[in-house]
Amino acid sequence: MKTLDPTQVDTPSTIWDFLETNATEMHALARIVLFMAGIAVILAITGVYAVLTFVINRRTRELAIQMMLGATRESIFRAVIKKGLQQIAIGLLCGLILAVPAAFTFARITEKSTLPIHAFDVSVYCISAFILLVVSVCAMSLPGLRATRVDPMQALRNE
Repeated sequence: MKTLDPTQVDTPSTIWDFLETNATEMHALARIVLFMAGIAVILAITGVYAVLTFVINRRTRELAIQMMLGATRESIFRAVIKKGLQQIAIGLLCGLILAVPAAFTFARITEKSTLPIHAFDVSVYCISAFILLVVSVCAMSLPGLRATRVDPMQALRNE
């Protein structure tokens, strides 16, 4: 048989061997995707934290004046978190708007592969948005707490 077709394998293999080989390749691909997703989450945390810290540092005088006029620490914290959530909602909406065409394009590319991708799986979008929302709220809490510890007299004196 080998003399007729040199591409033939000497040892026979079963379907299970073939599936196991493909599963090993998919496992390696899944590890790469998981690693890249972890980097994306770390970048999201760092970005939200840095932007909110910058905004709070710029608004120190405003927060001090609000506290002098009677604003409580809870109202300051809520205002900071509310502003951050508004920005995150805009970011999630823009991300969704950009992700849907990219997903359709990727689905079209992979439609003839052994592992086709479904373009609009609502659960994937919801889980991703929820994870980014939770991560963002956690990243916002530290600058929000820092804003509540602003000493009005010291902040106004420094300005």
